[in-house]
Formats: sequence, C-alpha cells, structure tokens
Amino acid sequence: MGGSGHHVIEIPRNITANLWKLGLGIGLVAIAVLLMIDDPRLWIGPALFAVPGVPLIISNALLISTRRPWLRATSEGVWFGGGPTISWRDISGIYEAGVPIERYGYSVRTRAIGFAFHRKRSLFRLPSTLWLTTSAFGDVRISTYAMNELPSTLVAMLEDLRKAACGEENGVVRGTSELPAARLIPRA
Repeated sequence: MGGSGHHVIEIPRNITANLWKLGLGIGLVAIAVLLMIDDPRLWIGPALFAVPGVPLIISNALLISTRRPWLRATSEGVWFGGGPTISWRDISGIYEAGVPIERYGYSVRTRAIGFAFHRKRSLFRLPSTLWLTTSAFGDVRISTYAMNELPSTLVAMLEDLRKAACGEENGVVRGTSELPAARLIPRA
C-alpha cells in the first residue's frame, strides 16, 4: 500500500500459468505447421490448431514480457490487467471466491477473490481474457496465489477502498442524517 492517503493494492500474476498457456499455443501451432507440410492443399485441419494457438502465443507472450498485474485497485476503481478502470460505484461487492477441492483424503481451498457488479454489462469492460471465466461464473474471479496475504485479508482491504470511494463509513453513507439512538425501555 502507498502512503499519504493514496492506497494502491496490486495482485501480481502467477506467471507459471502463462508459461503453460504459451507452451500450449506453441504446440498447437507446431501441429498446424506439421499438418500443412503433410498436405498443403488441406487447410481446415491446420486451421483448427492454428486459430486457438496463435492468440495463445500472442497474449501470453505479451503478459510474460510486460508482467502486468492481475489487478490494480486505487481510490478511483479497479483495473483488471487490461481495459479501462472500473469505478467502485459499478462494483456491488467483493468476496472470497476460493473453491474447495478434496483429493487423496486432503481438503484444500483454492485462493481467489471475486467481484460482483451492479450491472452485468460492466463485464464487457473487462479484458477479453476474463470473458470466458466471467460468463461461466457470472462474476470476476482473480487468483491470489502470487500474494502472501490471505484472500480474506485482500477482500477486507479492497472493501475498505470501495466503501471509502463510495462515501460509506461503517455501512452508512456519509452526509446522511444520523441514525436514531436505540434505547431499551423497561416493561412497566
């Protein structure tokens, strides 16, 4: 976090996943090239491999070389590693979004946080790399594996930024009239 009242929260990318996707893209393009060498007149088979392979290579090479974070949150809003910054007023809530996994007698939970939006059309302002997972889950989920903080801590920090930007303090919008004091009246 930054000082002097300007807080910035960044979640770095786990570059390992991008390396695997880059390798997958290279493998798909290599298969397409081998199919083209085998019979240059047939282009449908190679295209089936090249069409997904080329974007995988380009997007993951770009992400690896630029090292853009998954997420950067400031008082203005949240930037999801590409596209415009989404205002805090467009975000209805932030929550821990880990999924429980049970294998070989062990139970673990993936490390992720989720963002819910007031309007579903806000999802189209996200980078296209998040569209597939967003359409599957209905909200944005960001992995927090590259962070030392627990997802619950990140959620609390991000919610504090969101509430401050939206003018809320302790769940009450600033500038509204005070809540009436509650008192206990004994039975007569």
